[in-house]
Amino acid sequence: MGGKWEFPGGKVEESEHPEAALVREFREELSLEIEVVGLLARSTFYHQGKDIQLLAYEVTSRGEPALGEEHSEWRWVSPEDFPLYDFPESDQGLIRLLFS
Repeated sequence: MGGKWEFPGGKVEESEHPEAALVREFREELSLEIEVVGLLARSTFYHQGKDIQLLAYEVTSRGEPALGEEHSEWRWVSPEDFPLYDFPESDQGLIRLLFS
């Protein structure tokens, strides 16, 4: 999603729980150790002939992210500031659920 802001995370691998996938993705993408606190919201969007489910979790972190090759920038953002950022359409339903 070049040039757009997105939530950390990614595809859940076969036989992997979503929470474990999120921990793995934070570690791989941002070199950040997190603990998953709980599920906040879920949303679905249609992409290339498939329904894709997005899950939003509350997490706690131990430290600050380190940028890898996949990302050029990161920020901790308050919910009231989300409208200032250009998120992909796929994230818009989830954002509405979280912050409306």
